[in-house]
Amino acid sequence: MKHPTDVTIIRIPFARMVSENAEGLAREWRGYLQAGDRKFVIDFQGPPFAGLGRDDGVELVVTPSRGKLGTAYNHPVVDQRERWRAVFDLEAQGPEPVDIRAYLRRNGRALTETWIYQYFPED
Repeated sequence: MKHPTDVTIIRIPFARMVSENAEGLAREWRGYLQAGDRKFVIDFQGPPFAGLGRDDGVELVVTPSRGKLGTAYNHPVVDQRERWRAVFDLEAQGPEPVDIRAYLRRNGRALTETWIYQYFPED
């Protein structure tokens, strides 16, 4: 008989963040951004992406505490096993910090850990 305080642990393998802001990539796009905008690039890698392709319904979920979210998309990284890239633009006027959360999901289920970042816009 199971005791009421017994706990069953279910391990769900989430993909982990392996690279953020890929500064070289973000720098390349700066010429295309408006003043006050910032591009974020986050790479996630792990088993949840096994066998998934660009058209398999993987969604990027981004929630900034303030500011306006611009272009946002995600895709598998070419020649990188089980690796996906999330890319989004954020417009934040003023110097106040912006708390940002981002993750990838499919069919309403999180595939990745949640990336959390505090962005300090330039004046």
